[in-house]
Amino acid sequence: MLLSKEDKVSFLIGMVLGDGYIRKGKNAVNYNISCTHNPKQYEYMLWKMEILKENLNKNYWTNKMKTHFSGKAVFTGNKDKIYEMYKSVLGTHTLVTNLYKRMYNENGKYVSKSILNELTPIGIAIWFMDDGTLSIVKHKDGRNKTKRIFLHIQGFDSKSQKNIQEFFNDNYNLNASLQRDRNHFRLYIPAASVDLFLNIVSPFVSLVACMRYKITY
Repeated sequence: MLLSKEDKVSFLIGMVLGDGYIRKGKNAVNYNISCTHNPKQYEYMLWKMEILKENLNKNYWTNKMKTHFSGKAVFTGNKDKIYEMYKSVLGTHTLVTNLYKRMYNENGKYVSKSILNELTPIGIAIWFMDDGTLSIVKHKDGRNKTKRIFLHIQGFDSKSQKNIQEFFNDNYNLNASLQRDRNHFRLYIPAASVDLFLNIVSPFVSLVACMRYKITY
């Protein structure tokens, strides 16, 4: 899949907003980007890295690892549990270096309005596949009752969360709000806006078989 210059940047932004992480090797000039996924999402991880390899002309490497959740991702149900995961790392690139300078500060990832305004639908789709959930509440007889979408932005600071909410409301009219989740906040997209959001991301999510459940109800 060949991407435009704008979509290349958007693709990387979507990864950083989601499960992607940027770092610099000890003797490297530029930064690299990596992502970690569970075995069920292995196909999706390779799909992302193959697209980056094709468009940024960089190789990637993948390894299996065992890990546990830490920081804000920890709750009673997963505390101290060990999980099998796959990690993939792309070779260093100037675009990744530029994003690091714009999306990280002393506290970690920061989401500015200027970064969000560079998101195209493919970047939003990557973000959703990484950190989004389509939730269906059902009647007792099994019929669908209510649908809604959550974007799990609990790890961002309050200013970043507000920027994200305003981005989707100002640019896509989604009527999104910040909803409390334990001691943090996630982005809530109500039933009336679910189809509008899915229309944005579905052309890309549908390309990855293991992720299609996120757009199906």
